[in-house]
Amino acid sequence: MSANGAAHPEVVAYGVELGKQTELLQALLGKERTDVLEVAVADSLHREMVLERFPVAGAKRVIANRTTTGNDNLLVPTTGVEVVGANSARLGGSIVNSGANNVILYLARGGLAAPGAGAIWLVANGGSWDFRLGNLLWCGSVSAVAQVAASSLTVAEV
Repeated sequence: MSANGAAHPEVVAYGVELGKQTELLQALLGKERTDVLEVAVADSLHREMVLERFPVAGAKRVIANRTTTGNDNLLVPTTGVEVVGANSARLGGSIVNSGANNVILYLARGGLAAPGAGAIWLVANGGSWDFRLGNLLWCGSVSAVAQVAASSLTVAEV
């Protein structure tokens, strides 16, 4: 500042230029944050990769190398069984009741049915659940208890 309290013209010019740069940086950051990102998984030979401008400009697809786990005929007795353990790296999956009796899935630590634990009803012959609770993905343990008589589940997890 000058002796009379007014800003030096050079300082004002620097401030204006910094303001322009800040606006430019904010615009660039905003552009970067608007890219649509799709995550896909595959057990293909290549490792993780990013496809830029997929399927259109402004969108990206990330392909993560993952293998699946699961079971095509998990026997579910009326005493219960653990379907999958907790998995903080879970990206998705599906559990389908492929048996002739209804099954209740329990979302509980340790994979055991517990009073007060979250429960999901799977109707016989095709009832399914995709590990989602609203917009959230369940990464904890899941156990199953067949109702009336034994049943079976088909399970896929990524």
